[in-house]
Amino acid sequence: MIVWWSMKAGAHAAAHRHPHEQMFVMLSGRMEFRLGSDTRMCGPGDLGVIPGGVEHEAWFHEDTEVIDVFAPPREDFLTPEIGVHAKRGERVGLPEAARGQGNTRTRGERCSPVGSTSTS
Repeated sequence: MIVWWSMKAGAHAAAHRHPHEQMFVMLSGRMEFRLGSDTRMCGPGDLGVIPGGVEHEAWFHEDTEVIDVFAPPREDFLTPEIGVHAKRGERVGLPEAARGQGNTRTRGERCSPVGSTSTS
């Protein structure tokens, strides 16, 4: 399943996890992204892989467009209900059912650690 997100500046996708493998590709803007205790700043062209069942969250400091790929498809995204997971100001939010707890590991190598001046 492919999902295109258009996030408004100031939006926050609160900590959550789901059983689906997830990959994201940054199209525009900036996203501060946390996987476990590792936080990275991601920008256009950056990508990351999130194994199923691990916790992650994101902050959008400016208007941002991201493409997510989920496998298997997210059944909870196929309902007509709009999730209340996201904070005000977002155009699209994650469903309440996506929240959870857990640990993560980082696989996306292109996003820079927060506070880093590296662009690779």
